[in-house]
Amino acid sequence: VGKTTTAAAIGVKLAEEGHNTLVVSTDPAHSLGDAYDEDLRGKGSVFVGNKVGLPLYAMEIDTDSAMKTFSDAISGLDLIGLAQGAGISIEMLETVGAADILKELSALFENPPPGVDEIVAISQVIKLIKKKGGANDMPAFDRVIFDTAPTGHTLRLLSLPKFLDGFVAKTIKLRARVGGLLNSITSLLGIENTFDAKLNKVVDKLEEFQRDIQLLKQIFENPKATEFIVVTIPTEMAVKESERLVASLDKSKISARHIVVNKVLKNEGNANSYLSAIKEGQDQCLSRLNELKSRGIDVTKVPYFDSEVTGVPALQYMSHIAFQSGWEDMEVVAKGSPNKELSLEEKLRLMEDEIEKQSGEHMPRFVIMGGKGGVGKTSCSSALAINLALKGAKVAVVSTDPAHSLGDSLKMELSGQLQTVPGLNGNLYAMEIDTEEAIGSFRNAVQEMVQKRASGGSGGGDVMSQLKLEEFAETLETPPPGADELVALSQMLNIVKQGTPGEKEPFDYVVVDTAPTGHTLRLLSLPEFLEKFFNRLRKIRDKVGGATSFLNMFMGSDEGSASNSITSPDYASRYDDILSNMPSESSTNPVDRLQKLQDSMTQVTNLLKDRDQSQFCIVTIPTILAVAETERLVDALEEQKIRVSHVIANQVVASENEDSDKAYINRVSYEQGIMMKRVDKLAETRGLNVVKAPYFDAEVRSVYGLKMLGDTLFEEGNNHGGKA
Repeated sequence: VGKTTTAAAIGVKLAEEGHNTLVVSTDPAHSLGDAYDEDLRGKGSVFVGNKVGLPLYAMEIDTDSAMKTFSDAISGLDLIGLAQGAGISIEMLETVGAADILKELSALFENPPPGVDEIVAISQVIKLIKKKGGANDMPAFDRVIFDTAPTGHTLRLLSLPKFLDGFVAKTIKLRARVGGLLNSITSLLGIENTFDAKLNKVVDKLEEFQRDIQLLKQIFENPKATEFIVVTIPTEMAVKESERLVASLDKSKISARHIVVNKVLKNEGNANSYLSAIKEGQDQCLSRLNELKSRGIDVTKVPYFDSEVTGVPALQYMSHIAFQSGWEDMEVVAKGSPNKELSLEEKLRLMEDEIEKQSGEHMPRFVIMGGKGGVGKTSCSSALAINLALKGAKVAVVSTDPAHSLGDSLKMELSGQLQTVPGLNGNLYAMEIDTEEAIGSFRNAVQEMVQKRASGGSGGGDVMSQLKLEEFAETLETPPPGADELVALSQMLNIVKQGTPGEKEPFDYVVVDTAPTGHTLRLLSLPEFLEKFFNRLRKIRDKVGGATSFLNMFMGSDEGSASNSITSPDYASRYDDILSNMPSESSTNPVDRLQKLQDSMTQVTNLLKDRDQSQFCIVTIPTILAVAETERLVDALEEQKIRVSHVIANQVVASENEDSDKAYINRVSYEQGIMMKRVDKLAETRGLNVVKAPYFDAEVRSVYGLKMLGDTLFEEGNNHGGKA
């Protein structure tokens, strides 16, 4: 929809008005450097206004650097190293059953959750802004523009301060309790305490992070300091998503005063020259996309339709264009298609599929639709699902994007359960993952894990129970960004494996409509974090019982109870009882809900990387920014061993002659006018100012081009509500 271009253009305009301006990209799939035609990767803030003499800087947040900063801050939580530095040997720690627990606790801090890097990077930007003098010859900034990720990821970003604040607060509390545990051991052994000072340094760094995070939260929620600008395009699906976004911002107490509507088609002047100029720029981008064919990726062009493609009939028409070639590997199951005579090999494949279905071991094939925000992923997902259903396949189309639009595309109300899509002979089912329900499942799994105790524990008054690990695990009651989507994907997998509602017929295909690029890449990094985090926490929990009993033998679990002391006459008999009750390596615990959830998430990630079972289709548009992001996404997916089979170039403009081009523009403008009335109604209801930007006949890039867009956004007569 043009968020990055709009943010970059506003930056230019503010700099022109004399403000020292910094434009920051927080989207994991950065495009800000492409907009300014500057390499911003890993360079901090870059002076991009030097060519035109403007106080304008830009940066793409370096999450790797931010992660290193955070990791360095908590590196002092090497608990084994601290214990050894205090003269407590590994052997002694093992004797009292604390070695493994301290190792696993240290490992927890070496595995920060996804999203920490992003919020730490943003908090560092805020610190930079608050300084009276800039570093590295930079001025103090008085205007900062954040180019955020698309809707779903942005809503997660707004929840990050709460998540990380809780994570750091619980870490600080846990440090105090670990210090108490080590103190108990050193007191027992008569060793001098030398680690408190080192632990306090770690706490000081963590508290500094906590203050930065709280400051960030305050700035986000202060309407005098911050406003959120909603960027959209005049289509029904985009406007509906913007309506939901504005409602969510209100709920989060984030001030929104402007809505920018991009790509408003010009209905004046020479239509043929206007469309021809757009087409010329698109052709250059399409040539660049075609280079992906050398990597075995099919590229399909889909036109910029003169009417929005929503509802089954329109999507069916789109599917004939988008999926008429290049998808032959998906037609084997289309046994109901009268237009295709199956070969002997294909008939044998069909027989194998049927035998597999009957055996109960059948797994549908998956197509994951991904790409930049606002390029038409949802429409393409719906169209592909309809195409396959028309060929006789049983298909489920599922949205995992927190900002759902699948129901808008199909023109039906969807829920977290599969529903039949009318008009397709019962072959197509659709659902939008209920992320709130997914978060509930996540929380329940966490609570069950931390409340469950291994046999052999001796109650709440003992030394080890003072660690209160359940409080630390509670940090994930506000899940890290993307966790809800991953849990929801695992739930979706369980649902589709059960087959169609009622008849339980196996699905042949599942088409997944994902969140935009950055969110999808975040999703792929989550399983590793969750697996490590919960495995370590579970190990600690399961070892606590035995270690507790052993420590209590020396130190007593009930205050003032002589019978629990090492000097007690009952010591020898208690020693035998404790050893017999300690969990052995061969002992097993019942599989809890968390383990089942982990197994499902592992299955999802394995499925995504199964090149025979799953394929990724990237949807893009023929612009330099979108094509550059597509190329980076192909590289990232292939690095993750995920098969990329197709690229769909959507919204390709055609140009014929003046009469046909004029008629085409009239039809598009008519539909856009209807949507603009809806935007005006939203603006009136919510107190927003509407700013319109035209569909330029050349892509807006570099400071010079962005200046033109900035002038348009702030020109007199555009309802911008005053100067910036």
